Amino acid sequence: MDRDSLPTIIDVIEENIVVEIPGNSVEHLHPSFSSLMFGVVPEEKYTINAVNGNTKLLPGGRRIRLYRGQNRDYNPSMPSLYRKGIATDKFIIQNLKRFEFINLLKSHPVLCYLSEKKGLYIDYMAIAQHYGFWTDLMDITYDIWAAAFFATTQYHEETDSYSPIDENFEDGIGVLYIAKHRVDETAKQDRVIPLGYNFFPRPVAQMASTYRMMKDEDFNDVELFDKIYFRQDKQSSNIVFAMSCMQKKYFPPDPLADKAKEIKMSNYICQKSIDDFVTSEWCSVSQEKINEILRINSIKCTSESYVQFDKQYKNDVFQQWKLEWLQDEKGGIIPPLMMSCRG
Repeated sequence: MDRDSLPTIIDVIEENIVVEIPGNSVEHLHPSFSSLMFGVVPEEKYTINAVNGNTKLLPGGRRIRLYRGQNRDYNPSMPSLYRKGIATDKFIIQNLKRFEFINLLKSHPVLCYLSEKKGLYIDYMAIAQHYGFWTDLMDITYDIWAAAFFATTQYHEETDSYSPIDENFEDGIGVLYIAKHRVDETAKQDRVIPLGYNFFPRPVAQMASTYRMMKDEDFNDVELFDKIYFRQDKQSSNIVFAMSCMQKKYFPPDPLADKAKEIKMSNYICQKSIDDFVTSEWCSVSQEKINEILRINSIKCTSESYVQFDKQYKNDVFQQWKLEWLQDEKGGIIPPLMMSCRG
């Protein structure tokens, strides 16, 4: 592939950015106007929708396509749980960490209220995916600029931060996947999982959705998406990074992200997480083997989760959330914590 003949990420977005206009029609933005849209996200109302038989709060229809960005071309492109060459110990521990995080989510007062009192479906696995836990899902988004951010930046684990990349990164070629169909059509597929509103800032800020993969399936072969190559370019990457407010737009302050990091770093796993894993589709080893792996890796089993939301936080966050929850006359819902770009 001739890298120099490829468009930049900005060229790709100029060609593909679309908006939904009154009357439920769609039009492309003229390039001379698209620059005016850089980083502009109007206040979004969420409405109650039934997706795959589940009731969710989803954006009111402004974003009509799904995207995924990668800073290099992976062949195959697979979710974390299905990647080849994973050691058994690591696979087991990563599964246990995910269940530990999911059990934490189930203790959150707002999620409990939304699911138990309002009947909203909370996809805990999809939330775990967006906080960096191993799943069978691939990240996708309603926001082409969010996809562009991940396609033109490099993650640094030691600082938990991102930085823009240039033409010298890997082979200098990135990938942007763009759904062929409108989201109101694709959302009816069982494997497209729009998160919608779930209280936490990060998935909302990233307009998060996910795509469920089958074992040994390559995302490059998913018929839903067109795959577009672009050449990495320092100037274009810097533009996208600046639009993200140096990543703050997509990674706003988020107490759940701190808890996720605690779980990843912790040397404790509660018995319930072990039990949940043992009875899941992911487990193919005995309880005794799991105990041996934990012992070898100096991970202790506890009766209760080591990482929890304290009582004061639970009370404060629920009371504040109830004060900020708004509903307009037509039933459109404006959730709290709609994150804007701020320092």
